[in-house]
Amino acid sequence: MLLLIMLALSSEYIGIQGNNLIAVYILSVILFANYFRVRKPKKAIEDRKASFLSLFIAGLGQLYAQKKVLGFIIIILHIVLFLASVKNEDIFYFYILIGVTILSAVHAHYSGVKMNRKLLKNLLQETAVLKYLRIKKVREETGVDILPDTNILMHEPLMLVATFRDSDLKLYISKQVMKELDGLKNSDHPGTRKSAQIAFDLLEMYQSANRLKFVEIPNKDYLKKHKLSESPDEKIIGSCLQLLEKQTPVIFVSNDNGDRIFARNSNVPMLTLE
Repeated sequence: MLLLIMLALSSEYIGIQGNNLIAVYILSVILFANYFRVRKPKKAIEDRKASFLSLFIAGLGQLYAQKKVLGFIIIILHIVLFLASVKNEDIFYFYILIGVTILSAVHAHYSGVKMNRKLLKNLLQETAVLKYLRIKKVREETGVDILPDTNILMHEPLMLVATFRDSDLKLYISKQVMKELDGLKNSDHPGTRKSAQIAFDLLEMYQSANRLKFVEIPNKDYLKKHKLSESPDEKIIGSCLQLLEKQTPVIFVSNDNGDRIFARNSNVPMLTLE
């Protein structure tokens, strides 16, 4: 619609009149439609841009938002309404074209939002698979199971699901981690509560397959012996050390910088997924 207005206003300056103007407009619509047909957004889809494109040419925003079939249907309807208004010289068709353009812009906005959610979901799944493959490689090379830190259970649920489905890997969970999850489950922040509940659901899933083992929290004497304090993080490191002393093949997995430093200082084998 905006393209039509722009061409109409500038027709006298660029020397295009009558049927030539109609031809230029339709050709421009086809060229823009073909451009967005083959173009894929490199980043997230901008909902404002999608709306503007549909105001520029009805249906163009849908093509940009990757709703290509609907986009082409709207563009064809757009051209038909435009030609009908010109041929019949009836403003009624022009009003319908305005309505279609507005509806296209509104729909393009929400399509952009919805598509961004889908793109984000796909990206998270792809990232989770890559992280799982790192764990899988370590397991194939060393035969270890994993003792995940609290942050892994909270922030890497898709990776743990992929691991559950595609391997027989076991989880060793320090009871200190369970204490932390229990506290996070009662957090004032809804997102934190939800992540903690998902973590508990994952643990139940592993437990139902007999692939979950709990590890006791080391006592003060044990921690002191291994030069560890009674902080929550160092208690988790201590739990891992207890397994290693029993010759249990396990690797500590954490994305926390502090925990990684403690693990290295205690010669605990570890893996980060960042």
